[in-house]
Amino acid sequence: MTGPAGPPTERGTRLSERHLAYFRFIDACAQPGCPLCHVADEASRRYLDALIYERVNDPDTRRQIRAAWGFCNWHTWMLDEVKGSAFGGAILYEDVLGRAIHGLDRLRDRPAGAVGWLGWIAGRRGPGRRIRRWLGRAGRRVT
Repeated sequence: MTGPAGPPTERGTRLSERHLAYFRFIDACAQPGCPLCHVADEASRRYLDALIYERVNDPDTRRQIRAAWGFCNWHTWMLDEVKGSAFGGAILYEDVLGRAIHGLDRLRDRPAGAVGWLGWIAGRRGPGRRIRRWLGRAGRRVT
């Protein structure tokens, strides 16, 4: 006898009660390589695709991405592989880079004997130290 949720499986859980992620994982087991990596990669690509087509102009989404300093290296390069993402990615990273430029401009305190940008940023004292401290605080994820 079957109930409203379909026939029970060998462990007693009905198929309709299983999460979609379970079936994605089972499908990924049939592919070469790590099934968890396949599932994570596929989910990331789906999310980035939806972000580019549905949320790239949403002010709250843009604020959250800007506050998080964009994506990690892996997801930034993955964004480049999403079809039609060049313009949306440019919009997102224009915000991130604009925030960085604005912050650096605010912290800039040119010393009398200009050392140049590299020495200025890498310096243990003065502006370089303040920049590293600012980047450390600013780079924390917003939850």
